[in-house]
Amino acid sequence: CNNCGYEYTTGGVDAPCIQNDCQGKLVITDANLHNIVAIAAGYDFSLALDKDGYVYAWGNDAYLQLGDGRSNKSMGSLISTVPVRVVDGTAAGVKSEQTAANYLSHIVAITAADGHAAALRANGTVVTWGRRDTDQLGIGRSSAGDIEDMEKYIAVPKQVHNGESIFRVGQGSRDYGEFLYGAMAVTAGGSYSNTVNLNTNTPGYTLILSIDVAQGNNSGTQKIYGFGNNNYGQLGIVPDSQVPSYSTPILTLNADSDKVILKREYDAGTQEFTYPEAMQNTLKAEGERIVQIDAGAGHAMLRTVESTANAYGWRSTPDIDLAYVWGRGIEGQMGDDYNGANANYHRPVRVARGEYVQFNDNDNIRNEYLTGIYDISAGYFHNLTLDMYYNNTDKDGRFGYAWAWGRNTATPAEDDDAMIGQLGNLAGAEVHRPIQVGDRENLLLK
Repeated sequence: CNNCGYEYTTGGVDAPCIQNDCQGKLVITDANLHNIVAIAAGYDFSLALDKDGYVYAWGNDAYLQLGDGRSNKSMGSLISTVPVRVVDGTAAGVKSEQTAANYLSHIVAITAADGHAAALRANGTVVTWGRRDTDQLGIGRSSAGDIEDMEKYIAVPKQVHNGESIFRVGQGSRDYGEFLYGAMAVTAGGSYSNTVNLNTNTPGYTLILSIDVAQGNNSGTQKIYGFGNNNYGQLGIVPDSQVPSYSTPILTLNADSDKVILKREYDAGTQEFTYPEAMQNTLKAEGERIVQIDAGAGHAMLRTVESTANAYGWRSTPDIDLAYVWGRGIEGQMGDDYNGANANYHRPVRVARGEYVQFNDNDNIRNEYLTGIYDISAGYFHNLTLDMYYNNTDKDGRFGYAWAWGRNTATPAEDDDAMIGQLGNLAGAEVHRPIQVGDRENLLLK
């Protein structure tokens, strides 16, 4: 529509717009999305980003996760089968449905979870919208008490606030104010698929990868911030039953100063984990930089590459691109051969390699950790990685394998042993170390 931007599946040029009695005229006769450069799937809704930086949403809108400004009271139904353009809830001035400038713009990345969504702007800020009942939007609270019912769902994108531990440029000499800047990536997590059994209910949260804007370039200190639920330590701090969630960003990881876990040990007698000091180090000291983050239901992943100028090109040395997991580890999500309630941990743990050793792995680090990781994806209770390896015979290219670990059944319930195969094999109801997807020894081939 020329006035409100609503796109139809029927009608033609100059056909009247009936959306909210707009009375405008159609200018788009084809309702299909065009020039899409990115997509994101939430639990029951979807997002798309076009080349001009606009965001579209469709599906369930029970928590106002479509971000088009409608409220539950004003909308006729709680779903939209037609993509609607997300509006800009942060723009200054008088709001009007008929003003095209009020659409969310300059977006470079999108992410969706169970009832809430987030988007990264080109200026390094992040906006969120939708479900807010566990502080997963990072926009603070209007009062010190619980979130009011009318504030539990946010119908338009709001800019993520600053947090107490956010670095202030110049330590006060250049204070950027109440909003977070310097964001490089954002990921939304959490799942409300089982609200009865609290052991499998993993409320929403959001993580942001940033670089200190004080440095003025990509060589600055990398930090991950988080907000929302912290039941399993997914925000990078020890869970506190008295403070289950955080409404503004808290520091999850400082890549220069916070140590990650290279390897942990398990004491069968005490049934407790130990974390030897010798097996802890900072990512900076390990020669790694973070290039990707991804949030699952109650756990999160990060991927690193070597901190060298040739990190994205061909290398004469073996790849050491690695992955780390933190948060919920009950179903073996950490990928280090352990599971159970005590396996949860608030600091990133480096993913171990599987039992199968690739033919071209001949040095120590490749025999101990999963390496050559090119992409990561955190599911609700399982993980996937895409690993790229050199053809050592003639160096004419790289070939990839998919690895998986975690839960392999429809639910994470302990008594659920009916495998559905999301790990790409039938090795067991749970697999606690990476296993190759399509491993023929574990497949039921027809």
